[in-house]
Amino acid sequence: MPEINFHHFRDTTSERTVWLELVTAHFHGDYKWRFRDGELTFTAEVVDEGFLTKVHNGEVSLSAADKLFCEIEEEQEITSQKIQKLATKITKVIDYREPLKIPQNPA
Repeated sequence: MPEINFHHFRDTTSERTVWLELVTAHFHGDYKWRFRDGELTFTAEVVDEGFLTKVHNGEVSLSAADKLFCEIEEEQEITSQKIQKLATKITKVIDYREPLKIPQNPA
């Protein structure tokens, strides 16, 4: 019989397209950005160079609560003990929306 490794089953990468809410963004260094998907808050590396160029050139101005429609890639490691997310990458920003600003009534 072949030997079975019960400690490491496999790694997997999946892709999906989702709306995300921006929590924080970092523009210098190798810091990851923080997002919320409606349930969970998580960090991700933004690798969409076209979108990053627009941000750095001032064509897109980001703030907390902005919504991004993105293609994301998630890597997981699955063992007999746990499922662990290894990395999340924003591979493409398809659409970007600022939050609606509700005008305040003057008192």
